[in-house]
Amino acid sequence: MFTRTVPAFAAGIAFALMAGSGITYATTHGSGSASPKMVTKYASIKSATRSFDASGVAIDRDEDGLTDAIAAYSGCPKGTQMTGGGISDSTSTGWMLMNAPDTEGSEGWVVAVAVNESVTEDPGNLWASVTCWSPKGNPPGGYRTGTSAPAEPLPAGLVRELKAFPVKH
Repeated sequence: MFTRTVPAFAAGIAFALMAGSGITYATTHGSGSASPKMVTKYASIKSATRSFDASGVAIDRDEDGLTDAIAAYSGCPKGTQMTGGGISDSTSTGWMLMNAPDTEGSEGWVVAVAVNESVTEDPGNLWASVTCWSPKGNPPGGYRTGTSAPAEPLPAGLVRELKAFPVKH
């Protein structure tokens, strides 16, 4: 019995070493026949995650000319997939309204805080951060690579949702 399990054990170790090193092993046969010629190819798989920030945008939920909410949206670059996100709120009067994945189906994160409209708040004090996974290595740009992150356009559904929240004065 020992002679049967040793080859299987050795094959399992070889597979674990290759899988753990990020190398994929593939074999192909010529034109679908059972040819004894085999072509062996190795492909390096270097997936990675990177975070992206975007600053906030002022919103007037009750349309009285004063900012009573700040929202931010940060989206993943094309070809990447969102794995999570978060918020950075440095406003002085903000209270959390939203900190969640985009409900409109895009790969992005939305955040929003309500603010006291009698206080002038800087929309740049709110940031949405999204973490994105790429199967092809680090996507360009990303977290803290520039001097400031511009605000991204807010999804229309987010603005509708924010206007539906009760406004406190």
